[in-house]
Amino acid sequence: MKKIIITSILSSLICVASFGQSTMFRTILSHNGQLTQYDLNNWTAALDDAVDGDTVYFTPGTFPGDITITKKIALIGAGVCESQAWYHSQEDLQDALGGSGTPITNSTNLSGSNIYIELDGEPTLTATMLEGLNIHNTVTISKTVTNLKIKRCQIGTVRTNVDDVSDESAKPKNLLLESCYIHYLRAGNFDTPNIYNCYFTEVSLYSQPFCFTNCSIDVTYNSVGCNYINCLLLNDYYTGINTFLNCIYSNDLNNGSTYTDCWTYSSDWNPYTRPWQLSKTYLSEHNYIGNDGTVVGPLGGQAPFTFIPSQPYVSASTVAYDASTKKLNVNITVKKGK
Repeated sequence: MKKIIITSILSSLICVASFGQSTMFRTILSHNGQLTQYDLNNWTAALDDAVDGDTVYFTPGTFPGDITITKKIALIGAGVCESQAWYHSQEDLQDALGGSGTPITNSTNLSGSNIYIELDGEPTLTATMLEGLNIHNTVTISKTVTNLKIKRCQIGTVRTNVDDVSDESAKPKNLLLESCYIHYLRAGNFDTPNIYNCYFTEVSLYSQPFCFTNCSIDVTYNSVGCNYINCLLLNDYYTGINTFLNCIYSNDLNNGSTYTDCWTYSSDWNPYTRPWQLSKTYLSEHNYIGNDGTVVGPLGGQAPFTFIPSQPYVSASTVAYDASTKKLNVNITVKKGK
């Protein structure tokens, strides 16, 4: 296995933060302040070497193969670039983000991979486990875990490995999903999840009481006892009584649900094909304002939707050798997502 131990402060900063640079297909393991870089053929070794409390950083690039997480570690990627965002064309994404799209030209792609979260002992986590990753397939939560946090990721499916809502063997407690695009959320047995500023193509809730804040949902199945706050909603099937506050929805279900300060979706005012394609500019211009004073949907709220990762990244860097002093002059511009 080829790996390089990096000890200098400057090299450490560059390795952790250089997601926008030319170095691709690398992982950096952060353990007790020491960074270890792994080459492109041994990226899985970083996960094998990690212990509880460590962070594995991913540069842009494609990382194939399934991942099973059995430790309390964090996997942090470079984010999802505009051209690979599923829900918009590049032009639509820029419009939705007000021209401030992701600052990277390549995503961290877990291509063809499934991620299995299998932590023993029903642990309570403190750090974010998954962030800034383009996960092409499924994240499966196979055992009970508390405070699992997933942020700024694009994921095919998020689910537990059980569909019986009474099965306690895999029960995520206080799951946090923030600023994610998730094609399919399949909620087996979720206990008080926290969901903010997310896009969903389809959610199956199995009649569990979820709360969605500043989200966009294309299709919902079996929604009962749920709270929707500042959300964009298209179609609901087999739903029961729910509560809607400051929402744009496609039709009045007339099933006893409570609607407060909501707008009915219709083709008369929608310039696109679905409500989740509405831009922040369009919503602002038409005064679709939620109870928090910002526009309804993932682009509003206290943490507007973005794929920009929250960890630092290098937006520019130069290195020049001064022959007279025999020193390297290094200039680095480090930025951080919201």
